Amino acid sequence: SMITAMIKSGIGMVEKIKNCIGIPIIVLFLTAFAWVAESNAGIDASVSFTPREMAWLEAHPVINAAPDPDYPPVEYFDTKGQYVGIVADYISLISERLGLRFNIVRLKNWDEVLEKARAHEIHMVTAATHTVQREAYLSFTSPLVKMPIVIIARQNETRNLAMDNLKGMKIAVVHRYAVNDFINNTYPGMDLFPVSDTQTGLRKVSFGTVDVMVANVATASYNIEKENIANLRIAGESGFVYNLAFAPTRANPELHSILEKGLGVI
Repeated sequence: SMITAMIKSGIGMVEKIKNCIGIPIIVLFLTAFAWVAESNAGIDASVSFTPREMAWLEAHPVINAAPDPDYPPVEYFDTKGQYVGIVADYISLISERLGLRFNIVRLKNWDEVLEKARAHEIHMVTAATHTVQREAYLSFTSPLVKMPIVIIARQNETRNLAMDNLKGMKIAVVHRYAVNDFINNTYPGMDLFPVSDTQTGLRKVSFGTVDVMVANVATASYNIEKENIANLRIAGESGFVYNLAFAPTRANPELHSILEKGLGVI
């Protein structure tokens, strides 16, 4: 199955990166989906909807769902333009089990995903981490995937780093990812250097344009492996964990409860 293949790939990538560091990595994101089994075709008859949920589904026969377009291995679009990844598998399973129809909306970047959600131009974001700033326009289901956020530095940075060590350093973060809110709320005054995506941030660390990047271990390891970046290492843990969840907009509370029922039968 796709999930099994991704688990094996993820373990391989993390093991390679572990060879370059002096601290243990707890790969929480693997345990979050390792138990997910392939779906038997057909709708799960044990699921029942409330009258409000049924009315919402009748009014919205197609659910417009926007993923982060470049967030491997969580979710992304492959070279053929197909929506793939861990969360894509969840969407597929829930579609089968509940008989839902999702329209995957491909947007330019994460910024645009959040703007479309804020403007209620989509019904849901496929995967997002709760932050206080996002509560105004998104709600969040139970987590699908848990991923620790780590500090990535060049090999010549020999210290084991923590967030308190980063004051005065240039820190790459993907623009409007939850880690931005985490750092601003918990460690105000840090010198953040927003980048468009994880790949760009890792390259800037590799080239010395910035000192470190703070990013989730799964996407960082995927991109380090893909780009064959040999001079980076995971230098420490941030203490922050992404709890990725389905995130319907606040205008669609019925969708929130429908998605929770879908998670309950996987």
